[in-house]
Amino acid sequence: MTLRMNWRMKVSTVAMTLVFLSSVALAQAKQAAKEEATPDDAAIHDYLLTVDKAKKFAEVAKKIEAAAKADPVMAAEMKKLEETDAYNIQKAGLAEKSPHLAAFFRSNGTTARDFIFTPLVALTTAGAVAAEDAKQKPPAYVNPANIEFVREHKDELRKLNLFASSAD
Repeated sequence: MTLRMNWRMKVSTVAMTLVFLSSVALAQAKQAAKEEATPDDAAIHDYLLTVDKAKKFAEVAKKIEAAAKADPVMAAEMKKLEETDAYNIQKAGLAEKSPHLAAFFRSNGTTARDFIFTPLVALTTAGAVAAEDAKQKPPAYVNPANIEFVREHKDELRKLNLFASSAD
């Protein structure tokens, strides 16, 4: 009897926790829907992920840290960009105007926009996939093609560290 009661209590606790988490997620989704669109929303929607972009990002991400250590001017440009309170689309434009960063991206066969938006869109889309999996509607600014792409390439993107946030 005690074993059955403990099991029921555990199931009940898990169920209540899931209901609570679902209501929090729903409240967050409703709040996000009320917020105004940002300049990044259109850029996130229009940016299409590819395996080549993901691989290029992973390759360049490894190089940029070493390049910043070797070039104090580039390190300063990176720090200024990180500390700038601006939308990501604006930061990409600023990076393209930063002589050392722009040269670095060109010499590595990519753009500041790709370097900024590849991980941003991958991470944002992974959140949209999780929302769909939880039977919620993903944000409108997440392109359905990217949702399909992330579902198909999830393991590869994870290996390339595309789901790591900038805080990691």
